[in-house]
Amino acid sequence: LHMFASAAPHDKSKLILTCLATGFYPKHVEMNNTLNNITLQPFSSTGVRPNDNQTFQMRTSVEINKDEKQGYECHVLHS
Repeated sequence: LHMFASAAPHDKSKLILTCLATGFYPKHVEMNNTLNNITLQPFSSTGVRPNDNQTFQMRTSVEINKDEKQGYECHVLHS
């Protein structure tokens, strides 16, 4: 599980916060980005995709204010 931020291309005051889960099997997974335990609506999600080694990955992204970086978490539910 990895979480990282990048600059938003359209707004210098925003960041794109991305959560990436990779290497899981079986395929079914649930992923949420949260702020202070409140689930955020992702603006981007890859859905579940296959890796080359028979495992899977999923990525979701939310847009956040550059000055408010605290309290964000990525939650993954997987059997």
